[in-house]
Amino acid sequence: VAWRKGRPFVVVSGTSWTPDEDFGVMVEGMKVLDGMLRRDREKQDVLVVITGKGPLKEAFEKTSTGLGLKRVKIVTAWLRAQDYPVVLSAADMGISLHYSSSGVDLPMKVVDMLGCGLPCASIRYQCIDELIQDNKTGFLFDTPDELAERLYHYVGVIDGDGMILDSHELGKMRDHAKRHFAASDQKWETQWTETVLPVFNALWSEPVR
Repeated sequence: VAWRKGRPFVVVSGTSWTPDEDFGVMVEGMKVLDGMLRRDREKQDVLVVITGKGPLKEAFEKTSTGLGLKRVKIVTAWLRAQDYPVVLSAADMGISLHYSSSGVDLPMKVVDMLGCGLPCASIRYQCIDELIQDNKTGFLFDTPDELAERLYHYVGVIDGDGMILDSHELGKMRDHAKRHFAASDQKWETQWTETVLPVFNALWSEPVR
């Protein structure tokens, strides 16, 4: 597999299109990022792929098509289960806009991304740093401006031959995600045995099997 010359920087976000995720942050952030990229022609264009089906999808599509973006393109897609990990593996950055109503749950979409070796940007809330450590497995943001600025930093530069010069930090985050989440030994059974089972055994006198 070889990267296409002059390819865009690919961002993927998965959603069920419910009010639990604020895609207004995405829209405003992409408007800011588009303005930044218009002023820097050496940087890659950005392609944002948003997957999933749900009640708010149609309204978002109407909003996004009227933004007048030049350097950022937003598309929606419905992927087959077998295609989803392929798209995640081929992307440069994932984005999660999940807000936890309880403050203690972790979005499976972030686990999916990291499991495919894809760094993830997430809107900040109480426990999300259990999965996303800044500049290790991705980054956290609070505002559209912060999302745009951080993405701009990681978007690669296109050299005179059309080759992409990736951000060094982005490469390190990919490697970290692959080592700690996508490694072949990071299976459910392994994690249960090594991480969860000792906790239960400590709580009960009779070992759990």
